[in-house]
Amino acid sequence: MSSTATLLAMLKQRDIRLSLVADQLQYDAPDGAMSESLIEEVRKRKDELIEHLLTSGDQAPFHQSPLVCRASGATAPLSSDQRRLWFLDLLERGNSYAYNMPPVVLKLTGVLDAKALESAFSEVVRRHEVLRTSFDSDDTGPFQVVHPHYQVRIPIEDKGA
Repeated sequence: MSSTATLLAMLKQRDIRLSLVADQLQYDAPDGAMSESLIEEVRKRKDELIEHLLTSGDQAPFHQSPLVCRASGATAPLSSDQRRLWFLDLLERGNSYAYNMPPVVLKLTGVLDAKALESAFSEVVRRHEVLRTSFDSDDTGPFQVVHPHYQVRIPIEDKGA
């Protein structure tokens, strides 16, 4: 590789983004974009790449934007994988396990703090909007709907004693 500028251009062409996190050079790349030889080249030029990002003010094209949560009730288009699941669910008329997981039954032994279990599950659901997302469609096609967070209720049956 002839120069750092050439390496930066190649990284940008392959949609590989560089950023500095706590003074550490990090990259975000599509699967298969970082070959062993390219990784080695980045290692060799690490100091130059860090210096470039710090001094050029050119970090913007390589800096990853922060994640932003959607508002409750917001919609978004389906990804190609989500579109596939949505289509399979339509074919199976809502009876497809490709879209819905079968119910989970757990056998727990010992003392159970049911409130703590529900609280833990509720916190996971609150933090991960994918667990509150469903698919809907209208005349424009399918889309995701993110629902507001809610308190998870877990039915508990005592089979002991």
